[in-house]
Amino acid sequence: MEEVNAETVTLTRRNYVELLEGGWIENGKKRLAKLKAELVADPSNKQKAFQVEISQNHVNFQDKQLERSLRLIRMHEERGTAEKLINIMFRYILLTLMVVFMARELFGQVSQFHHPLCR
Repeated sequence: MEEVNAETVTLTRRNYVELLEGGWIENGKKRLAKLKAELVADPSNKQKAFQVEISQNHVNFQDKQLERSLRLIRMHEERGTAEKLINIMFRYILLTLMVVFMARELFGQVSQFHHPLCR
């Protein structure tokens, strides 16, 4: 197994935060509100009460995960190593784009070459 470094962990945390902020937490809270409304309509429904409890635990967990992940990312950024990762990723993206455009230039004029990058 390859060594996992702080930059990789931080990138993974950033992706996780993006998912949490991008809808996971909001969707969980909407589901919890819906379940609570259903429980109010039928307070004797034990299965619904259990679902509300589980959903509340899930929302609480995601809130704590978001807070923890953001705190750890900040700590990592303060050490300055996260900036190196951003620079590396930026260079990688630029290099990838250069390869795509070069492939288009090289093969785009040859009619028998039908690679998707060259269209």
